[in-house]
Amino acid sequence: MKTMYAMYGTIFLMLMLGLPLSVWSQSLPAMEAKKDQLLEKRYATCLLALREKDDAKTLTMLQAMAEEYIAEMEKFKPAYEKWYRSLSLEESTELLEQINNKKWILLMQELQFDEEIFKRFIKNPELKQEYENIQFQCDLASRMDLLIE
Repeated sequence: MKTMYAMYGTIFLMLMLGLPLSVWSQSLPAMEAKKDQLLEKRYATCLLALREKDDAKTLTMLQAMAEEYIAEMEKFKPAYEKWYRSLSLEESTELLEQINNKKWILLMQELQFDEEIFKRFIKNPELKQEYENIQFQCDLASRMDLLIE
C-alpha cells in the first residue's frame, strides 16, 4: 500500500512540475547520463576553483579542468552525436524537456549568480577574463552536430 502511495506521490509531483511521465518511466539513457556527468564535473570543478581564495590556485584548477574536459568531450562527442541522431523526434524532445532537472544546470546557474564570485570578478577583471576564455574553450569542445537527417 505504501508503495502505491509513493508511486502516486511521484506521479503527482512530476505532473505539478510539468515533467513528461514517459521519460521518467524509463532510466536515463547511458549516453545522456555520461554527457550529464561530464558537464556536472565541469561546473562543480569551476565552482570549487572560484571559491578558492588564491588566484593562482584558482587558475591552475580551471586550466586543469578545461584540459580534462576538452579531452573527454572530444572522445565522447562522436558516439553521442551518432546516438542522438538515432533517436526519434519524441525521444529527443523528451530529453530536451529534462534540461531544467539536470544538476549541471543548477551548478551553472550557481556560478552565474554567486555574489562572492561576482565580487571577485569585479576586484580582478583579469581572473574574470581568463575564466571566460576557459569557459569559451569548453563550450567550443561541447558543440555537437545533433541535426537529425
